[in-house]
Amino acid sequence: MCNIATGIFVKEDGSDEAKSLWSYRQDPKYLFGSNADRSPDGMTVFQSLWEGSGNEMRTNEGPQKNFGWPQGQYFIDWKRFRKSVDRGSTSPYTVLGIDGTDPRDMKEYLDAVERGEERTGISSAIGDDLRNNKRPSRSTSDMPRAKRSKTESSIAATVASGGETLSSINVEPVDDSQNRLKVSRQCARYALDVLSSAGFRSHCFGFLVGINELQILYYDRSVIAVSQPFPMVDLKTTDYVQCVDERRFVALLICLHRATLAQRGIMENLMPDPFLEMYQNYTDDMVKDPKTLFVGKQIKLQVGGKAVLVTLGRIVMRQPGIIGRNTCVVEGTSDEWPDMDLVVKISWPASSRVPENTFVDAIKEAAEAQEDAAWVLDHIPTILHSQDFSLQPDSPGSRLREYLSGPDVKFVDDKAFYYEHRVCRVSVYERLHHLDALTTPEDYARVIFDVFQVHRWIYDHPRIIHRDISQGNIMWHKRRGRICGVLNDFDLSSFRNAIGASSKQRTGTRPFMAHELHALDANGNPPVHLYRHDLESIFYLIVLLTCAYALKKVPSKDGSYLHANKSSLYHSWFSMTDNQLYKEKHAIISTYNARAIPVPDNSFKDFAAWNKGYTKLSRRV
Repeated sequence: MCNIATGIFVKEDGSDEAKSLWSYRQDPKYLFGSNADRSPDGMTVFQSLWEGSGNEMRTNEGPQKNFGWPQGQYFIDWKRFRKSVDRGSTSPYTVLGIDGTDPRDMKEYLDAVERGEERTGISSAIGDDLRNNKRPSRSTSDMPRAKRSKTESSIAATVASGGETLSSINVEPVDDSQNRLKVSRQCARYALDVLSSAGFRSHCFGFLVGINELQILYYDRSVIAVSQPFPMVDLKTTDYVQCVDERRFVALLICLHRATLAQRGIMENLMPDPFLEMYQNYTDDMVKDPKTLFVGKQIKLQVGGKAVLVTLGRIVMRQPGIIGRNTCVVEGTSDEWPDMDLVVKISWPASSRVPENTFVDAIKEAAEAQEDAAWVLDHIPTILHSQDFSLQPDSPGSRLREYLSGPDVKFVDDKAFYYEHRVCRVSVYERLHHLDALTTPEDYARVIFDVFQVHRWIYDHPRIIHRDISQGNIMWHKRRGRICGVLNDFDLSSFRNAIGASSKQRTGTRPFMAHELHALDANGNPPVHLYRHDLESIFYLIVLLTCAYALKKVPSKDGSYLHANKSSLYHSWFSMTDNQLYKEKHAIISTYNARAIPVPDNSFKDFAAWNKGYTKLSRRV
């Protein structure tokens, strides 16, 4: 039906048929490109992509020649029950209709209150899954608990599309598999793959169908929002009658057809997406190794008033996620910096945050102003360029932010909703090396000691507190033939005279966070991040590095000389909740018990004195 309607639109407005949307059934086959095996019931792609794939037009067995997440634009999921769609009963924020009515299904809302699920349902459950650090096997059917390096929370808003509300009558039984929370999680997984496994995307749309009703799902780097469901076909039973909302359904199809690539979330201003129109551009090599997705692709930057091309290589790291920075680091080369190995970092920080290059520039300025501080420059990253890409004014994110913050929008229970504005920030760095490339315990000790010294100097002089010490942010390079530890990633840093999170998200990497930061106050706010919290994070870095891993002479397949010590209990820290981590860490630094002192692997045995020294010091404090 959608494909027929699209054909009519193309004929009426004379648009490019090749770039018209084509919907097809996907669910019999998993989509390529993700770390988990998942497939929505349906997907939409460009018609040129479908025709170029050689697939038959009609099939109930899925596409004969399969597709990957980088090739899709919208996902569609069908459920057999009306109660599968979200009616706002457990969403923390709900917009009142234009006539002031509450669009929630009140019967379901009262049931949720009775069960104690109101205000904590869909939002917190999805958020917990997206924040969880455990990585699943490819066969899991649960939410992908990707190993996140940042703690981030999720906000869900149910946005009413009109003043009318739907009846709470439900004539179908609801089994556990159709539980709305599970459906919301399932759709969030699809959005996670679109935003983390495709090209560079600012947002994505999905569509949930419950028998006769359709609901629009929207995911961007700041919010998850769903529309009020509306009927797209008639439904008549002995107890219930619902008539199709033809105008709204046709209007939706027209909007989808006319939307620009940017309005669909595809960041053409950063990098033309090569996977959308030609089927062959998503190669077998990319299917086998998703880290090659961007190899040979170019992004265009403005450096000193001139256009500069950076050619991308393999993906070094890509954080899966919906809400938050969701950093992607890619190898790069450029004629602008011909003698340097580069990496390009693409992330979505809050626009209110001070950019990382501002902190690094402040450090350099302070170091250059002191005669005896030139050594500092060997221990900070070299940022060659940083550039922000803002959303266009007609993008869904810009319009939704404007709408939700407008004076005419009222929320149920007079709640105040904060839409955190984010920008796409692209930074080019001289490449650094990870800790796991070091080969001797002496080198590890040297790097950690370097970082400890420069961290203190940065705190005292440019008066910056780092706030995100972790294994991924302690790196190294060689200067004058010597290994130098580098304190990297100042994205979450603050100047000491402006301490306090400039983002709604708690900062830090869970396994390395100071124990106090795992506990929020009565209003859900973290404590002020202090210097001693960073010191405690350095201690946990040493603990996890020396106790959870063993240093081997032969590297693993990925080139790492660190091999997981499978008998170590510290690996569980990467999957623990905040409450569990608080208890574990509190026991180490606050208990007068020698058995609580972390014991390093024999390959790091000389670090035992460091572990013992810090625990004694912390208990004395």
